[in-house]
Amino acid sequence: GEDIFISVWNLHRSPTLWDGPDKFDPERWSLDGPNPNETNQNFKYLPFGGGPRKCIGDMFASYETIVALAMLVRRFNFQMAIGAPPKWFFV
Repeated sequence: GEDIFISVWNLHRSPTLWDGPDKFDPERWSLDGPNPNETNQNFKYLPFGGGPRKCIGDMFASYETIVALAMLVRRFNFQMAIGAPPKWFFV
């Protein structure tokens, strides 16, 4: 067999796959849809690899992010910047 190596860095920054690949755009992911992963993004988004040998820590990392956000919200008071237009959305 042959070894195939995929550069995830280049894959995630490919202008043929993504509009504005180097731009921080959280709205590219739908809040109504599933969490983006290798299967529902047609293997163009591989933050933890893909297939049967993908990273076993992918769910742990996702939950850890939620816990970290909850700790920040609990510890600090967040408010809109002065003059920032409010943007409402419901989850």
